[in-house]
Amino acid sequence: KRVIEAYRRNQIDNAKSLEILLQAQYGEGHYTGDADKVSEEHEKYRLDGSVSGHRDYAGELNKIIKELIIIAQELIAADKAGDEIGLTKEELSFYHAITFTGTIKNLYEDDVLIKMAQELAKELKANESIDWQSKKSGRARMRTIVRRLLRKYDYPPKEMQGALGIVLKQCEHWTVRRAR
Repeated sequence: KRVIEAYRRNQIDNAKSLEILLQAQYGEGHYTGDADKVSEEHEKYRLDGSVSGHRDYAGELNKIIKELIIIAQELIAADKAGDEIGLTKEELSFYHAITFTGTIKNLYEDDVLIKMAQELAKELKANESIDWQSKKSGRARMRTIVRRLLRKYDYPPKEMQGALGIVLKQCEHWTVRRAR
């Protein structure tokens, strides 16, 4: 956010802006990578597209910076989206996992999806062990919890396998994050 403001006030040059934004994206300061694997992959895809589309045109650096600023603003807004609907970062990441296809949002009211995400976060956190992802029995228990919850809300069977995989990846991510 500070980079965007400094750039707009012309306090830093284009090359420095790009360097800072890329370092924030791929370096230690990655914006949402600690919170949400689905968003992280989407951000990386969009950022790679923005940079690679202009790599050969040094004269278009301003256009790259403007696109990166728009992406950064969208990331800031997405980070606040959880607060607006009453979800923690962890719950929001599960919300993204269960709504990874656009069709799911058409089948459920938003308050139902929010409740599903909250229940997922609560149940998975309560049932995770330190090494659940490395033991077959631990993974099976977590898959069962996710399937049971998705069935409770009549989640479409065709979409369930994809959602199950993404939810478990997200759960692994949060387990590692909490262990730090």
